[in-house]
Amino acid sequence: MKILFFGLGSIGIRHAKLIKQLYPSYELFAYRTWNGQLNNQELSYITSFNDLQKAYSIKPDVVFITNPTSFHVKTAILAANNNCHLFIEKPLSNSKEGIEELISIVNKKKLISLIGCNMRFHPIILKIKNMLLNKNYGRILNFYVRCGSYLPNWRPQQDYSKSYSARKELGGGVMLDLIHEIDYSQWLFGDFIQINGRRSKLSNLKIETEDFAEMLITTDRNIYGYIQLDYFSIRPERIITIVFENAIIKGDLINNSLYIYFNGKEIIEKVNIDRNYTYKQQLKYFFDCIDKGKKTFNSIEEGYKVLKYVLKI
Repeated sequence: MKILFFGLGSIGIRHAKLIKQLYPSYELFAYRTWNGQLNNQELSYITSFNDLQKAYSIKPDVVFITNPTSFHVKTAILAANNNCHLFIEKPLSNSKEGIEELISIVNKKKLISLIGCNMRFHPIILKIKNMLLNKNYGRILNFYVRCGSYLPNWRPQQDYSKSYSARKELGGGVMLDLIHEIDYSQWLFGDFIQINGRRSKLSNLKIETEDFAEMLITTDRNIYGYIQLDYFSIRPERIITIVFENAIIKGDLINNSLYIYFNGKEIIEKVNIDRNYTYKQQLKYFFDCIDKGKKTFNSIEEGYKVLKYVLKI
C-alpha cells in the first residue's frame, strides 16, 4: 500500500512512525512545500516530493492529511479526486467551506474516510461506552467533561506563539484543538440538540485565538452536559464524570483510571497503556476498514456534524 502524507509536523511524524512499525511493507511518501527532503534520519524511509504532480504520479492508495486545519478540506478534495482513501487529522476544518463537495466526491467514489479522533480508542472511553449500553446504573442525569493544559508545554522545542494553535488563519483555538472532548461526548451521549456556550481569551498567552471555551448541552437522549476546555492550566487535566440515578463514574484520561461509585462502594480500575496506544488502535481500525471496504464510525460526515457544534459557538 502507498501512503502519501500532507504535513509532517509532530502528529504527522507520529502517524508515519507508527505505520512503519505496524505495517513495514507499506510505502510512505510526503509532499513538502519546501526543500522536498527530510532532515530527520529516523524518517529516511519516507520519499518526499516538492512537486504536487509528481507526488500523485505514484498513485497513492491513502492520503494522510496532517497539515494545518485550514488546509484540510482543499487537500482532501484533491486527494479524493485522485481516488485516495482519506485519513484527516482532527478537526475536519475550521469552516464549512468545501465540505459538502468533499462528501459528495467521497461517496460517489466509495472512498473510506476517518477523522483522527484517537480518544475514541482510549480504553477508559470504551469502558464507559459499554457501561452506557448496559444501562446497569439507571438513567443518566448529567455529564461533565473537562480538558485543560498549558499550551507552551505542548511542544517545548517550538515557539507556541507561532504554532497553528495560536493562529486564527490556520484554524487554531482551543475549541478546534481540543475537539476530542466534543467528539467523544456526542458519541457517548447523543447528538447535541441544544448548545449554549462561550469562548474567550482569558490568559496572557501570546496567541490570536481563544484559550477558554465552555458549552452547556442537551442531547437528543435528554441528557444534560457541560464541557470546559482551556490552554492555560499549569496542571494538565482530562476527565469525564457521569452522574447516574444510582452511581457516579469518573474517567481520568491522563492517569488512565476509572472510578466507579456504586452501592456505597468505590471501585477503581486502571489500564496500562503507553502514549501511542490509542494512535495504534486507530490506525489498525482505519486500515482494517479499508481492507474490508467498510465505512468507519468517524467518517467525514461525522466529523462535519461535530464541527458544526463548534462553529455554532
